[in-house]
Formats: sequence, C-alpha cells, structure tokens
Amino acid sequence: MDKYQKQQMLEMAPALITNMPKMGFRFSTAYLRFRGEASRAAREFRKGLCEGGLSPEEVKRLAEDFEDGTRFLSFSMLKTVGQFGTRDMK
Repeated sequence: MDKYQKQQMLEMAPALITNMPKMGFRFSTAYLRFRGEASRAAREFRKGLCEGGLSPEEVKRLAEDFEDGTRFLSFSMLKTVGQFGTRDMK
C-alpha cells in the first residue's frame, strides 16, 4: 500500500464512522420489515393450507419450512445450492 492509498483510507475513515449508525438503523428497519412481511405471509400460507383440508401436522411442518426459508441465516449459511429450508423434504 502506497502513501496515496493510506491517505485516502485516512480521509474516508471519519465518513464511515459517522455513517455507521445510520447504516445500522436502515439495515435493522429493513430487516424487521422483511420479517414482518414473512410472518404475515406464513400466516396466510398456514390459513390457506388449513382451508385446503391438509392435516394439522402437515400444515405445521410445511408452515415451519416456509418460515425457516425466510430467515436471514438460512440464506447466508447455505451448505448446498438450492437448500432453503433446515429440514429435508420427504
């Protein structure tokens, strides 16, 4: 790293430090909004399955798989491509 790059980093550091709380707040509100939408969608999904005549055990399993697929960690810690739930589908 040369002197110019070090100078650029030192000039950018205060801007990053002052903007971190704003970025954290924006990320948090976006995440909470997403989770709220996912919870509402899961309720509607569960309601639709119940109205469709599925057994309560099957409804519970499918709804849990649906909700697990919307969690942030299930997206960020995928072990294989295409695996969106935490349980194997049978």
